[in-house]
Amino acid sequence: MPAEARERLTTHFSRVVLEVAPEPTPGSATVIAKLAQRYKLAVICDTGYAPGSVLRELLDKHGLTGAFDYLYFSDEGGVSKPDVRVFRRVLEELHVPAYQAAHVGDMERTDIVGAHAAGMLAVHFVGANGRDADESTADAVVRRFADLPAVLGSLVCPGC
Repeated sequence: MPAEARERLTTHFSRVVLEVAPEPTPGSATVIAKLAQRYKLAVICDTGYAPGSVLRELLDKHGLTGAFDYLYFSDEGGVSKPDVRVFRRVLEELHVPAYQAAHVGDMERTDIVGAHAAGMLAVHFVGANGRDADESTADAVVRRFADLPAVLGSLVCPGC
């Protein structure tokens, strides 16, 4: 395939997610805004077909970008979860020590394992993808996004 055609096809394919944009988990925008008032927030995303530049547009489309202090996408950072360097880089960007941080993710083998390896707490969100729920080694398992503030408060700031 000629380079120009390959580039057009690749660009189109990577942007399809914007044309048929998935809806955020119900209630997530409200919860994220609430969490942003109390914590520094970051996105750690292993990219697949869509690069970080396109995923930023998707977050913007849903009005979510402003709640996050830092956005890490594997295609830009060069490292994917569960590599501990991903989590350490984000912690450095946020100026937060690992023992005061919690990572919320939906996959045991990447999110939970990686966060624990970095010395962080881990919350396993199984509301959208529950296949790892029974084997989870997370510090907490959450099925509803609305439960995140209370769970994070009890983990990061017990008794607050």
